[in-house]
Amino acid sequence: MTLQERFAELNTQTSADAEALAAQGKRAKAWHFVFPPFGRFLSTYIGKGEWRHGAKSLTSAFFAAYSVFATYTKLWEMQKGLTYQPLEPQGDSDSTTSERSHSDAAEPSK
Repeated sequence: MTLQERFAELNTQTSADAEALAAQGKRAKAWHFVFPPFGRFLSTYIGKGEWRHGAKSLTSAFFAAYSVFATYTKLWEMQKGLTYQPLEPQGDSDSTTSERSHSDAAEPSK
């Protein structure tokens, strides 16, 4: 699985998890951005003995922690009435915005 595929899967799953938490009436609080992700990392990396398997397992533990962080961030966005736009697959998005931002950054300021 490529990194891009993994992030796309993570984005889909965290959106579904955040919507499920919102449907249950859960609310994101400040501590949700620190302790649950850290706990997930520890339980994945140390609790399951993944530390014995090297860098691949370390990366998996970071992704597990980031998944929890992203879920609560999306829940917080829902609470605040903010909307987030999931990334569109490459090739389907309007590239003029991306091209414009890159060309504006490349122009020297006068």
